[in-house]
Amino acid sequence: MDELMRRANNGDAEAEAELARRYANNEDFESSVQWNLRAASHGSSAAMLALWSQYSNGNGVQANQTEANKWLIKSADAGCGAAMFSLAGKYRDGSDGFQQNPNLAFKYTERMCNAEGWSSCGRFETAECYLKGIGVAKDVNKAYNMFLELANEGYGDAQFKMAYMYGSGIEFESNPEQAVYWGNQAVNSTKTAGVSDVEKVHQLANKILQMEYSNQENNSNENSGGCYIATAVYGSYDCPQVWVLRRFRDYKLAKTWYGRAFIKIYYAISPTLVKWFGKSSWFINLWKPKLDDMVRTLKDDGFDDTPYRDK
Repeated sequence: MDELMRRANNGDAEAEAELARRYANNEDFESSVQWNLRAASHGSSAAMLALWSQYSNGNGVQANQTEANKWLIKSADAGCGAAMFSLAGKYRDGSDGFQQNPNLAFKYTERMCNAEGWSSCGRFETAECYLKGIGVAKDVNKAYNMFLELANEGYGDAQFKMAYMYGSGIEFESNPEQAVYWGNQAVNSTKTAGVSDVEKVHQLANKILQMEYSNQENNSNENSGGCYIATAVYGSYDCPQVWVLRRFRDYKLAKTWYGRAFIKIYYAISPTLVKWFGKSSWFINLWKPKLDDMVRTLKDDGFDDTPYRDK
C-alpha cells in the first residue's frame, strides 16, 4: 500500500486509479472519487469509467446523470472498450439521458473492434448492427460472414448466434442440421466474444438443443406452449419428466428477460427439428440422456414431477 501511495502521489495514473478502486472497495467513496478525478486528469480511461458509475449512483458525490454521461463519453473517447460498449447501447436505445442516435451507436460499436481486449466483442456487436441495420445499411450477408468468422474462431456467442439463425429461419432458410451443429459447438465452447460468460452460452445452447418450446400448435389441450423435443423423446406432453420441464419453463425461465427471449427462440426452432427428426431413433437416443440428466437436476432443485397445468 505504501508503494502504491508513493506512485499515486507522484502522478502515476495507473496507481491513482488502483488506489481509487481500493477506496471504493472499502466504501470510502469520497476518497475514491478524488483519486479517480486525479487519475482521469492524467488520462486514465478506467478512472473516467469509474466516475461515470459514481456520478450515476451518487457514490461519494452528488448524483448527476449529466456529469456521469460526460465521463462515459470521455472514457470511450480515451479508448476504454467497456465504455464504448455501454455508450453504444445507450445511443442505440436512447437511455439514461442519451438521445437515440443509431449512427453514434454504430460508431462506438465499430471502434470496439480496435479496443484492447474488446476486439471480438466489437466484431460481434458490429455484426449485430449489420444484421439489424443499426446506424449502417442492413447487410445480412456481411453480418453472417462476421458471425461465421467468430464462430470458426471458437467464440460461443457467435456459435450460438449461428444456431439461432439457422434454427429460426428468419434471415436464412431454416437448416436444423446446421442449427444442431452450431448449438453443439456452442455447448463445447471455452470462450466468448465478451458479450456473455461461457457458462451462460452453454446454458442457452443447451436449452436450444434439449428443451425447445412449442407455439400454440401443440398436441396438448392447453393454451400455452409445450416442450416439443421433450414430448418427442418421452412420448407424451403429460408425463412426469415433461411436467418437471414445464414447471422449469414457467417458474424459472419465464421470470427472467433472457429466459423469455430464448423461449421465443425455442418456438422458432423446435417444431422444425421435431418434424424432421422427432421419430428417428438417433434423435431420441441423442437427447434422452441429456434430458434425463436435466430432469434429475431440476428435481434436485425442487421442481416436482407431479401432474401440472401450464400457467
